[in-house]
Amino acid sequence: MIHTALSLSIDYTKQFKRFGDRLAKQKIAERKVLQIARELWPDNGSERQIRNAQARREAVLRLFTDSATIGNAPGTKWCAANALLEQLEWGGGARSPEGRFLRHSATWADSKPARSNSSSMRRARQTRGCPLRLASGHRPDNP
Repeated sequence: MIHTALSLSIDYTKQFKRFGDRLAKQKIAERKVLQIARELWPDNGSERQIRNAQARREAVLRLFTDSATIGNAPGTKWCAANALLEQLEWGGGARSPEGRFLRHSATWADSKPARSNSSSMRRARQTRGCPLRLASGHRPDNP
């Protein structure tokens, strides 16, 4: 039983590595990264919501072009997915580092924090995995 479970996790890791390696070999333009960021954070709502969306898109571009997490794949789809995921998971919605950590932990564990119905929590649950699909070019109309 344990051997079977372990082999499944190893296979998953190998698949993810192959997927990541494939993304790391494919270049993506900054304008395309911004287009994807606009899909995740559109200019909808109040002036404050629009400013927040613009700030998040700018943060994604900074993470994509000039971040310690770029690694050996600058300007690639892997780097774009990393920037989008980093902004989605860590980039906003909490007033303190502790709150950001708790929100991140609660989102991944699918538990219900005190403000589980907040718009940022709903967006995080709805879009988890979305940056990888978007950066790799997979759309609902382009499987």
